[in-house]
Amino acid sequence: MQYLAALLMGLTLFPHLAVAAGGFFQSCRSSWYMDGKYMIAECKRLNGQYRRTRQDMNLCVTNFRGVLAPANNGYFFNTCHGCSEGAGGLLTADSPPTSSMTCFCKTGYQDYELDTFLDLNSFVENRDGYMFCFGHRSEPI
Repeated sequence: MQYLAALLMGLTLFPHLAVAAGGFFQSCRSSWYMDGKYMIAECKRLNGQYRRTRQDMNLCVTNFRGVLAPANNGYFFNTCHGCSEGAGGLLTADSPPTSSMTCFCKTGYQDYELDTFLDLNSFVENRDGYMFCFGHRSEPI
């Protein structure tokens, strides 16, 4: 009961950190990628066709002292760069598909940066070929 009360109080005080629905990786092609602050993916529509869109991840992710986290209007790209798909390390042609994004992000301590990652599948969802996070819809490209 105390845990539930603490959770509800936390969501009340920090509603921008509430986690959105996810699961994009199950219905989008595994060849998604990052282009700067944009996530580019082809996701399945209700009619079975695929739609190619881009999602501005500044609207969905924050950087908190070098750690990426889901957040509405988090503007992570103000303090992060070099983002790509993968959970850190070198991706090769033999690497398994992943739903994680990795970036170099400032920690707030001088100019120190961390190689950090975030599983986008936990909060990015596919709705009829559009990616959504915290109510923000991707745009067709």
